[in-house]
Amino acid sequence: MTRDAWGWEPVHETRGPSDVAPSKPAAPRAPVADPSPVPVPVDPDIDQVTAPLPGPAAEEILPEPWSPLDGDRAPAAATDTPRRSSYEALGAAAAANAALHASGAAHTPLAGVPVVSGLAHDHDHAPVSDAPGFVPIFAGAETAGAAPAWHAVAESPAPSPRGPEEQAPALYRPRVAATSSASTGPAPSPDDAPLPGEGGAGAAAGGGTPVGGPERRPGRAWPLILIGLILLGAAFAAAWLLLLRPEAVTLPEQSVLTAPSEPAASTLEPFVAEDPTPFLAAMPTVAGDWTLTDATPIDVDEDKALPDRVAEGYSLTYSDGTATVVVRARQLYSEDDAAKALTKAAGEGAAIDDATVAGTVVGLRTERSREQDDQVLWTNGSAYFVAVGDRSDIDDLLSTLGL
Repeated sequence: MTRDAWGWEPVHETRGPSDVAPSKPAAPRAPVADPSPVPVPVDPDIDQVTAPLPGPAAEEILPEPWSPLDGDRAPAAATDTPRRSSYEALGAAAAANAALHASGAAHTPLAGVPVVSGLAHDHDHAPVSDAPGFVPIFAGAETAGAAPAWHAVAESPAPSPRGPEEQAPALYRPRVAATSSASTGPAPSPDDAPLPGEGGAGAAAGGGTPVGGPERRPGRAWPLILIGLILLGAAFAAAWLLLLRPEAVTLPEQSVLTAPSEPAASTLEPFVAEDPTPFLAAMPTVAGDWTLTDATPIDVDEDKALPDRVAEGYSLTYSDGTATVVVRARQLYSEDDAAKALTKAAGEGAAIDDATVAGTVVGLRTERSREQDDQVLWTNGSAYFVAVGDRSDIDDLLSTLGL
């Protein structure tokens, strides 16, 4: 179409008011129902006619292992998708909402308020990459060879890393006495073996002292151990003699019993002790009508008069031919021990008086009566006596002794 004259008239004819601008939505029309589906017959041989769809790539099914050392086959580095800021997301949402509102969409924000959606999801999920994942490769360990024998290493030492001229010292080879079935002599003893550095088959390679110093011979330490034990025993013995040895006990010299006041009138044969102690020898054998007929030692370990303080003791039997009086004589370590023994035997509340011999006070005296017999207890210095029998017989015996 051409113009015949120049001017401002439009080339095309003026459109009527029924036309709608391209940016405006089309006029509403009545809904048209979809046509009813028509069944289509299925060919039973369709699987033979239709070409199969191509399968996925081999990398997706079984990816090849990759190592960081394979630079030429390294997967492409995944690029990070730039995240939109809140201002960019707000602008994009406003433009999308305006286009929807202009096209006549029913669900749009009122008054043009944009709806920002999808901003939180940009930070939650990373973009999916189709690159194959990293698969680590584990290399198998190399099998270590068998260690060489010590004699092979000793014969061919390895070169020193310090230089070819400066070699490492040769390995130490222990000396082993070689025995042969053809040898008839006795096996060499360890004392006959050559010392290190003297040469021979047992010397180290190179003629020097073997690594680790000279060889130690067994049995050299026994003399030193024996000397140490002897010195230790001597030290213990000296400590016992100086600190733990019991002190010597010296009994006081005293007249235990005085001479009989009456002449001897007994016809009985007196008891004679063999090798008596000074305490037993001081006991009178004949006093008036009374004669010592027997003397039995008392076990001081089991004596309960005063435990651990009785030096010696005897049970003396005196007789006049018809009556008998037993005197238990004990020698204690001191006068205080004798007084304690008498006080213990008398009991609480017993009357204790002074014991006198010819008018001289020599100790303590008390009496005790029982159903079966009577007892008179007295001390004389460090000696403690208990006379047991009939009271008249005891008084008769003690009167002849000067008590």
